[in-house]
Amino acid sequence: MLPGPPYTGDHDPFVAVTVDPAFREATVQQYGLEVQQQYKSFLISLAYAGAKITDLPISRSNNQSRLASPANPVNGVTTNSGANTAERVPFLGLQPIAFRVESSGNCNYNSLQATINKRLSHGLQILAAYTFSKSIDTAGDTLGSAAFGVYGTPIFGQQMFNDQHNLAAQRGPSDFDRTHRLVLSYTWTLPQPVNRNRLLSGWAFSGVVTLQSGLPFSIYDSAAGTLFGPATTFTTANLAPGATLQDAIQSGNVNSRVNQFFNTSAYAPDLDAVALR
Repeated sequence: MLPGPPYTGDHDPFVAVTVDPAFREATVQQYGLEVQQQYKSFLISLAYAGAKITDLPISRSNNQSRLASPANPVNGVTTNSGANTAERVPFLGLQPIAFRVESSGNCNYNSLQATINKRLSHGLQILAAYTFSKSIDTAGDTLGSAAFGVYGTPIFGQQMFNDQHNLAAQRGPSDFDRTHRLVLSYTWTLPQPVNRNRLLSGWAFSGVVTLQSGLPFSIYDSAAGTLFGPATTFTTANLAPGATLQDAIQSGNVNSRVNQFFNTSAYAPDLDAVALR
């Protein structure tokens, strides 16, 4: 039998973790197109590669606290506070975060890939590969990583943040998304000396250079969405009134942004609203 309010001392609502009976394994569809052109010792290729992943496992609650008012009471409660979140839930006796593992997440990846391969000639070989890509999903785990120290957990899957009933608000760049990536590898065999000196023969220079965009991250606020009862490690920050994500970007070199990597004034704590990722 589920415990009812008031919840005091050792009389607390239960924590529930369930698995959706309709849970299914994720499905991955991959597709691409490539064209190549040979010119002397150069092989040039231009390709499109994409992937669509459906039925990704996520963990969200169907027992998130509701907002109460005198006109619309919830279980007889007419006020909202952090102390009465467990009394404003759809299923009394269960904590506001009643985790349910389900397969409703999705991910889309699209990329343009350009490659120049100079085959070995005159002692020089070069391979340059550039990728311009975007990966977007509804099952990101930046905050799960911050909370548990690892990406995802074997039990809960990818964590759902803030509004547990709005999966679309979870949509954003994947944690592994890198917009630009350039990899350059080369080998240059030095000319052989005329006298075939063993000490000076067979030398070569080689190396690999990688340039890539940084990884995206989420900004979270332990006060955001408090009235809805989520664990504080799973709440992303609210934008200030009138602010956009573009306002959060700081300009200047990295050294000038060490103490404030993003514009903190673009965000404001808001206990009465559920933040969007």
